[in-house]
Amino acid sequence: MIRLIGGAAASAVLLLGGTVACSGLSGSAAAGPAAPAHSPAGAETGVISGRFVILGTMGQPGSASDHPARGTVVFTDGRHRLRTTRASRSGTFSVHLPPGIYHVYGRSPQLTTVSENGTSQEDKVTLAHQVTVTAGHTTKIVLRAIVP
Repeated sequence: MIRLIGGAAASAVLLLGGTVACSGLSGSAAAGPAAPAHSPAGAETGVISGRFVILGTMGQPGSASDHPARGTVVFTDGRHRLRTTRASRSGTFSVHLPPGIYHVYGRSPQLTTVSENGTSQEDKVTLAHQVTVTAGHTTKIVLRAIVP
């Protein structure tokens, strides 16, 4: 069971929001995972900046809204972890990466799985979408973990 620390039991899904973040350069869905291009020393990088948030009621009555998620944002090439960065208390993060296509997921101590024996483990919420990094450009994304 996945639970939101300090809130009711919940399941979590991680969504990615952003205009360029979920699409290839042509605007269509990016084809299969590709390893990022490794730039020679001094070559330009791109920036991915954004917010890691939890969409939910946080155990309170009312409609769901975004709440900052503190934790870790991980960028992979689909098989290997390439870069890890911390999301601040306000959920913001920024990372410089060589041009290429990356997979991204987040971890937060606010989202944990509790086993039947009572032990808990911080969840890795995988993301099916990819993020394209272009040299000299900043791509803004929102990592959104949805909890009821």
